[in-house]
Amino acid sequence: MKRKRLDRDLWTDIVEKRYFQRELIRPEAFPEFSGIAALLYLDRVERESRWEYPDGYVTICGAGMRWLELLPFDRPYVLTAMIGADGRLTEWYCDLTAGYDFDPDGVACFYDCWLDLIARPACLAHPRGHVREDDRDELEDALRNELCTREQYEAVLSEAERLKKTLFSDLARLETVCLTLARELENRHD
Repeated sequence: MKRKRLDRDLWTDIVEKRYFQRELIRPEAFPEFSGIAALLYLDRVERESRWEYPDGYVTICGAGMRWLELLPFDRPYVLTAMIGADGRLTEWYCDLTAGYDFDPDGVACFYDCWLDLIARPACLAHPRGHVREDDRDELEDALRNELCTREQYEAVLSEAERLKKTLFSDLARLETVCLTLARELENRHD
């Protein structure tokens, strides 16, 4: 498992950024959430990152973007909502995790469990949005190479299925929640 910081210090294409995090307990826009909420401002990138889809591409890392990151205290995932420079949500990336902690500088960190969920809001190709798994092969390899136990493997798959049925079951609501939380965090930070 890789230990990752919410300020995404390993993303070498992000050359100038600002980062802000705070604890949120049942915010009005998302009352089922309690945990760490963070905003990462991508002020300057060396190279834009785009993902190709049948109906075009989605920018996931570009200058002027913001990433809202949600790390719940009681569930094993980190949700990143990627918000374009135009203020529209472009994609969600959800890391399945095995816990979290904090670095000495206070930045929240999580332990990545290989499997991820990627979701897109409504678009031409998927009018109701779309959710898919990513890196399932990495999770399978981790089990095969004894980097995780059968119980950990099954817990990750179980959480992924739970997230598909709950968090990702209403992408229009999730989009509203994420954009609202991003605005609220921005206002509290400024």
